[in-house]
Amino acid sequence: MKINNLNIAFKDLVLYKDFSLDIKDSEITCILGKSGVGKTTLLNAISNSKNYINCIDNNLKTAYVYQSPRLIPTISVYDNLKFVMDKEDNNLITKTLDAFKILDCINKTPNVISGGQASRVAICRAIVYKPDMLLLDEPFKDLDIALKKDLLTLLKNYMHEKKIGAIYVTHDIDEALYMADRILVFDGRPIDIKLDLKIDDSIDKKYGCEALDKYRHIVYNSLMNEGENV
Repeated sequence: MKINNLNIAFKDLVLYKDFSLDIKDSEITCILGKSGVGKTTLLNAISNSKNYINCIDNNLKTAYVYQSPRLIPTISVYDNLKFVMDKEDNNLITKTLDAFKILDCINKTPNVISGGQASRVAICRAIVYKPDMLLLDEPFKDLDIALKKDLLTLLKNYMHEKKIGAIYVTHDIDEALYMADRILVFDGRPIDIKLDLKIDDSIDKKYGCEALDKYRHIVYNSLMNEGENV
């Protein structure tokens, strides 16, 4: 995916001016930055790339997972997944729900399942759409740390197995380090890439592990506006 000279402004607020970025389709790219900097705006632009045809070269099929699950409350989990499919595939639905350990919710409606289960259903719904790339906007932000770790591991392993790339927005440095092949830190008006950091893929990554301390300090200092652009 290539973004070339993207310009986005809301009245006098210029978020993106001549902004360019290349993103590898098979990688997980995590974006961090202060609240309101414009991270979600970029995801919205990519998901509506037909409105930016001269700026965003995106031939990929993308699926968007929002901060809240946004499930249809009056129909079952099964029907929520079926709703986004070109053709109903019972086997794919059941296998995906089973992979994320929520097969027992298949006939339940979203109003009777937990927040963690709803987050997993939202991920499953995106996956059965069969995307080339996921757009993830803090999908686990309201979950407790133990559950979030479990879901991140499930998601990461599934994406690597199926070779699905992602652009993942978060405010959590450890979450980004655990998930990412590459980390970007956004800052400024208009937005500038403060940090572009490739994570060594030979590291046996665990959430919050010491092996990532070097990268943790680099990202933290960038977010705190210490040092030059990297």
